[in-house]
Amino acid sequence: MGLTISDPNFKSTMEDSQIEHVKRTFVSGGSIEDNFNLQHEIGAGAFGRVIFARDKEMDTPVAIKIMEKKNNPFSYREVELIHSVSHPNVCDCKAVYEDNDNIYLVTTAYTGGELYDYVADNLGEIEPRRAFELGMDMLRALEACHMSGFAHLDVKPENFMFKTKALGAPLVLVDFGSAEPFVRRAYADTSDKYDPEGDDKITDLERLTGTAMYMSPEVSLAAKFSSRSDVWSVGVTLFIMLTGSLPYESDEDKKTPLFETLDTENQIIKKILSAEARTLLNSMLHLDASQRVSTSEAIATMAAILESGLSNEHE
Repeated sequence: MGLTISDPNFKSTMEDSQIEHVKRTFVSGGSIEDNFNLQHEIGAGAFGRVIFARDKEMDTPVAIKIMEKKNNPFSYREVELIHSVSHPNVCDCKAVYEDNDNIYLVTTAYTGGELYDYVADNLGEIEPRRAFELGMDMLRALEACHMSGFAHLDVKPENFMFKTKALGAPLVLVDFGSAEPFVRRAYADTSDKYDPEGDDKITDLERLTGTAMYMSPEVSLAAKFSSRSDVWSVGVTLFIMLTGSLPYESDEDKKTPLFETLDTENQIIKKILSAEARTLLNSMLHLDASQRVSTSEAIATMAAILESGLSNEHE
């Protein structure tokens, strides 16, 4: 048997047999330059850099993530994880190549820009309905990951791209460099099924590469994670879109969240959201993961709220 992301023997560094399975299953033969014209760098992160390129045969744009194997022992795992999920709000994977030094992950080149830029350019001015519509795209992408057996663990506006420049274009989740498979238990789509004692642990501290200001308390403080960790990060992003600020203060260096300062009585939120919408946001930002909603629960509630209205005018 090859590698499966729900395998209890899944390790932080992969065995040779597991790597060979990924190579046989997903890696194309030949050189990346046989099929693509690599052009200019469009991004860089902890586990690789991204190059804009064009498919030689189709003359279509693509994005190629280049991961150095010697500096990224998780590169083959990322190949496995990205192939395990298929969803309109999750980036696709067109092909994978490798040479002695690198792995090349070929995806669609999404042209609408990062959610980060949209939020920064419209800080404090994003309408609640628009924020919740974007939140739905984020949650749908993450639910697909959770149902496929892993948590993304680096949910932030920089890791969501608008598919095109068209007005209302959907968001697409990218960059699976921090993703971790569920090992101890499967995704619990309801609160009744969720048991925090079954949460997974990040045993290699180098894997704590998510952005601190979006990282859930259990990941940041205990190196534990579950699907609920991604829900927290969506909640933080929603809070920023709605208020223009983080839901908590940070230390003097502005690098570490002070979770004890979580603002559960924010006046802007009270002014613009209905009681139902506030309850949902608070449940996404609960310090205790066992009290947090799943992505599936959040999607169902958010859909009902968008249908009935977000305003608190009736209160």
